[in-house]
Amino acid sequence: MSIKIASSATAMSTLGGFIIVFGFFAFNLLSHGSLSETNDGSVLGLIAVNCILASSGASLTALMYNRYSDKHTHKWSLLSAINGSLVGMVSISAGASTVYPYGAFLVGLVAGVVYSLAAKLVERNRVDDPLNAIAVHLGGGTWGIVSVPFLDSDHGLFYKANILSMWLIGWNLCGLLVIIIWTLIWAALIFGIMSALNCLRVTSAVERQGLDVVQHGEKAYPYEMTGRSRSASMATVGDNRGQTDDVQQPIAESNDTAYATVQEEDDRSLKEPVSMSQISEADPVSAV
Repeated sequence: MSIKIASSATAMSTLGGFIIVFGFFAFNLLSHGSLSETNDGSVLGLIAVNCILASSGASLTALMYNRYSDKHTHKWSLLSAINGSLVGMVSISAGASTVYPYGAFLVGLVAGVVYSLAAKLVERNRVDDPLNAIAVHLGGGTWGIVSVPFLDSDHGLFYKANILSMWLIGWNLCGLLVIIIWTLIWAALIFGIMSALNCLRVTSAVERQGLDVVQHGEKAYPYEMTGRSRSASMATVGDNRGQTDDVQQPIAESNDTAYATVQEEDDRSLKEPVSMSQISEADPVSAV
């Protein structure tokens, strides 16, 4: 069962998203690799415009998809708009200098839908991806690579249906396959070693206490300032001594989603630091 965890710092997420979007301008502009040659100014200007249009289009469709596809909330989601803008930047990176502005906007519109569908697929398969990085980078990046052979202003299939445009499709698909294989090999190697060394996941006791408290001795999120405690934002059902996983079940409360209060013994465990002996004895949380 998927566990819905309420966001704890939407303002910081917004700031972080803005910083990443701004960084993509530098990434895509500098990827041109030239500033002094003839026509560099027009190419750089095209890249900047395409980045804005693709980011805006993806943010729009991601926002609309979340608003009208969720039958339970029907709300405008700021976080969906932020991730939409990011996936737009990711998707246009492959063809930022080679597509027309309206083509960049089209790339962004489709990227927002791709992101939304990929995020649903990841969640349905119980993959632990709290940042939706798979949907943003794998989904948006895949669509971006595939879109270039169709929307390239010089040799795109939509403009010049010839043998070269067909070759472009083949080469881009080949490049996409190489990227996926290269990523899978290194991801399996790195995470496999971490899993073998038992340092990939923390224990359930540490998860409930929070790494901010266990590792640093400080609370990262001042819940007292908002009038809500950590225990009021999630429900933990089951005895940690008899189960390896904590099951959290959301319950409806007024107009928003709230979570049941943790049992008294769990509430006390959140206030009292977890000793290292308790951490070592607790069962590790199995990877989702």
